[in-house]
Amino acid sequence: MNYEGKVDSDGTILADRVEFMRNELEKGEASLWKSLKVKERIPDFQNSKSGESKIDRIGKYKLLPNKEVQDYVDRIARTLIPVYQRELPDSDPLKLQFRFYVVVNKEPNAFALPNSVVVINSGMFEVLENEAQLASVIGHEIGHSVQEHTWRQMQYHRKKRMAFAIGGKLAIRNGYQRSLENQSDRMGLEYMVAAGYDPREAPRVWKQMAKKLGDANTNFFYSDHDNHATRRSYLMLEIRNNYGELSYSALRTNEEEYRRVAHLVTASPNQSRKIKVN
Repeated sequence: MNYEGKVDSDGTILADRVEFMRNELEKGEASLWKSLKVKERIPDFQNSKSGESKIDRIGKYKLLPNKEVQDYVDRIARTLIPVYQRELPDSDPLKLQFRFYVVVNKEPNAFALPNSVVVINSGMFEVLENEAQLASVIGHEIGHSVQEHTWRQMQYHRKKRMAFAIGGKLAIRNGYQRSLENQSDRMGLEYMVAAGYDPREAPRVWKQMAKKLGDANTNFFYSDHDNHATRRSYLMLEIRNNYGELSYSALRTNEEEYRRVAHLVTASPNQSRKIKVN
């Protein structure tokens, strides 16, 4: 859907024109997906030896050797994938074959690749307080993949006649459109609510990040985000405007289960601060 119009002071969009079109997997985007091949070495869970996920043109990531943690994150994440995506047949070229990895890295961070690989650093478990907050982080990253943000940003820069490289860290950390980040924040809230999580925990993520890191700009994979207070305020505004009628008593945070799993992560002897990136 494309639209033209104005954003009112309360966040409401006053559209003058709305256009709908069928989404298609463009040849260039399909090539982008294929170029990011993933080679995985399963961790030796019994002996607590890390595995590895090697992603062509991106880097190598040390997989946390705890099956319970990996299964826990995968289970939560799959409830957040929008239903229309989950129900697409595997033969559909638009079907995203999501893979979720918890990697050994104490920096609180997460990112998504255009081929629907989502990586969550183990350091996130030292910052977040409950499962709903984890769901908000994962949902945000799923939004980047579902909405094809890497491909859209590449096209944006190409139209602007700007150089754009895909090597290293996808070369999109700086200049990623704020509108795309806002969209992922909105989609993340939508996915949370659909999965039964309390969306009020999403802005609390940024309160926790400020406690851990101070109120500097966050340096997540996709871009240099706004500072924590700004992101928190944006999410709170979205919740006020779009989720005021929710029955919050029916939504969950799952704090107890999360804390048990977080302890498994933080107690791992395999924690390290850096990962090797090609």
